[in-house]
Amino acid sequence: MNGGFRSEIPVRFLKYGIDLKKTEAMISSHALLPLCGICSCRLQVNSDPNNNNKPQQTKNGYILSCYDFICIECIYQQVKVEQNTDINRDQCRPSMIKNCPICSKNNIRALSISNLDALPNEVKRLFSDPCKELDSYQSTLKFQLKHYVTTINRMSSLICKLQGDKVKLIR
Repeated sequence: MNGGFRSEIPVRFLKYGIDLKKTEAMISSHALLPLCGICSCRLQVNSDPNNNNKPQQTKNGYILSCYDFICIECIYQQVKVEQNTDINRDQCRPSMIKNCPICSKNNIRALSISNLDALPNEVKRLFSDPCKELDSYQSTLKFQLKHYVTTINRMSSLICKLQGDKVKLIR
């Protein structure tokens, strides 16, 4: 087995037209690969608004207040249905959508995901690498557990001391 399984991966992926190095870089740059909830097209996520190297076959996308993803084309189709009119594509705005076509929630809002830095922190966090979040939570838990254990040990020794004092008083 010369080189093992790992050396075969790039060859097999390249056979299908997948550049593994580019795919790894894309995955590591974003923890989440959002797809439109209707047409399943890949949505552009860009943490650097000056970066014009957007991957091919991506569309401008939006995250809705119900946490569904939708592309601009599907927003246009939804606005046409909601308003029952043939609206001009240039006049269509994400703010015109009132109901989520994916989960049917009413009174929704849409935020563009093409510039992550412009998103509110609570939404931006949804696109972060969960492993980094877990590391942060792990250190917080270790810190808090250490203090809980210290407090419990201190209280236990105080209880033992008080029980010992109680025994002395009874005698």
